[in-house]
Amino acid sequence: MLINVLIVDDETLARENIKALLKNQSDIENIFEAENGAQALDVAEKKQPDIIFLDIKMPGQSGIELAEKLPSKSVIIFATAYDQHAITAFELNAIDYLLKPFSDERFFDALHKARKELLNQGAT
Repeated sequence: MLINVLIVDDETLARENIKALLKNQSDIENIFEAENGAQALDVAEKKQPDIIFLDIKMPGQSGIELAEKLPSKSVIIFATAYDQHAITAFELNAIDYLLKPFSDERFFDALHKARKELLNQGAT
């Protein structure tokens, strides 16, 4: 199973960090990026990502508002510096919630959960 990933974060460094972690994963086919909600919705509609790494605090709409509009087949992992939104994130069926700065081990735990969910869905 090859996986398409969308990274949504207004901070370039945060997107680069996630891309670097995904770089050597053999099952990651494409990595798309968006720096705000409008871009993210456009990319999600066109590219149908399997996994979305989503920040909470961004200009315009928040990651929480965006999560409500994203394709339901996409597995969402929030990656944010704000812990107060975790409950809402899980209510929106996020598979995990990474609190920045997160360790590589924590990142790969979240990615593993997302992969399992995709297998359960029979996606891709």
